[in-house]
Amino acid sequence: MAGRGHGEPGATPRFDGSAKAGVAGAVADIDSKALFGAAKVVLIRHGEDVYTLRITRSDKLILTK
Repeated sequence: MAGRGHGEPGATPRFDGSAKAGVAGAVADIDSKALFGAAKVVLIRHGEDVYTLRITRSDKLILTK
């Protein structure tokens, strides 16, 4: 629905390559479908560390190191 914010019920997350100004700086708004595609697990590299982000059977996200 138009006009709903990111955290509101029914809001549709989007990824348009833009960043929003936040309290601590820019915030990327990425739809999980764009991040995962058909996969259920993605690896995220942050410096020397690699994190695993997965979608559970109950459609929740879990991030582990």
